[in-house]
Amino acid sequence: MSIDELSQELEHWSDDEYVLARLALWAGDVDHAIQLLDELLASRGYLRNRYPPNPDQDVVGAAASRLRRQAARLRGEVRRVAESRMPQISDVPHVIVDDKWFVRATLWCHRERRYQALVYLSELKFESRFYEIINALAGPRKYTPGSPRYDLPSRKMAALRMRDHLESISEYSPTIVVEGLPFIEAEPNDFGTMEVDLIWTRRELPHEVGQLERPLRKLLSRFQRSKSPPI
Repeated sequence: MSIDELSQELEHWSDDEYVLARLALWAGDVDHAIQLLDELLASRGYLRNRYPPNPDQDVVGAAASRLRRQAARLRGEVRRVAESRMPQISDVPHVIVDDKWFVRATLWCHRERRYQALVYLSELKFESRFYEIINALAGPRKYTPGSPRYDLPSRKMAALRMRDHLESISEYSPTIVVEGLPFIEAEPNDFGTMEVDLIWTRRELPHEVGQLERPLRKLLSRFQRSKSPPI
């Protein structure tokens, strides 16, 4: 699913667990998405793998059940693709996470010497800080999210405000560049997501995932929680 399609879907949702699960699926973090959806369904009184009989009475529950079925089907497909492209990685998809961060990431191989990490918010209340950190790392170009802000009281109202200002949003995004091996180029998207391209510039290919993960972790370590998170 593209960022535009993801944005159109999430614009109408106010349930944090569902939004987080959808972001996890966008990144291919399937097991985490299933865990979030199971917790959401359990909190609404549904047993695991039992779906609401009447979707008209519980829109969120029905949507979560449908999304969980999709995630279960996607799990095998994601694993097959990742294993075929990244044989040096034992766990696929390769998830990069830290208890101190408010983001999660998955690492993928597009083709030889070109890798990509899909980064997304693991806590929606940190959306503002997510873009503040990106703008600080990127330099003069600033990113203005075209999505409703998660930390505003009314997501629907925020969506309307954003539509009123679409013409003023820059057509380009700030780019975070980290020189080294691999060469890293990161661009933010809406809804607290970021696509990070990693280019391996040596003739000899990486022989273990740590060669890609360590510089990526250094970048992601900037997205840490503070003692006073935004509300």
